[in-house]
Amino acid sequence: MIYAYGCGDGVIDTLQWEGFREGVDDIRYATLLKRLALEAADSKDVAIEYQGRAALQFFAEIDSASADMNTVRLEMISRILKLKKLLNK
Repeated sequence: MIYAYGCGDGVIDTLQWEGFREGVDDIRYATLLKRLALEAADSKDVAIEYQGRAALQFFAEIDSASADMNTVRLEMISRILKLKKLLNK
């Protein structure tokens, strides 16, 4: 129930805090990737549309119960950077 412990010169993070922080980061990555993927999927450029649909398929294939979240996170970052470049953002 305690995310951080106070001490004389600041706070000491707990594992619960680090897990919460990573979860927030994951949601931010997923939200940005989905927004970019939907925009790309609506593109008239076939190559951009393909990358957008591939990113949406990536989401559909994630098994949250057994997936290595570090790998999923890195894949989301990679796809975000690729889509941003294709969409000139």
